[in-house]
Amino acid sequence: MFVVEIRGPGDELRHVQIDGAEATLGRLADNDLQLPRGNVSKRHARIVQRHAKIFVIDLQSTNGTYVNGERTAQAKLKPGDRLGVGRVELRVELADS
Repeated sequence: MFVVEIRGPGDELRHVQIDGAEATLGRLADNDLQLPRGNVSKRHARIVQRHAKIFVIDLQSTNGTYVNGERTAQAKLKPGDRLGVGRVELRVELADS
């Protein structure tokens, strides 16, 4: 279980709790986290929790997935890391049990 903090340009900050171990991000409604922006791919990235660690995996998105400003295909996220998907910034943290 993890919590995603989401902020897009002109949007209010929002927090979404993911109860499972994985979540997809993208602009289509069938993603776990819908980010309806033109610069976000239909299925942009996946966040995965494994053994108290959180990873992000780019799903061959057009505009890329970024961790702290660096484009990545896959990365382990540390507390405080900024995840960039299009012009949306996210932070992912393990949820308090």
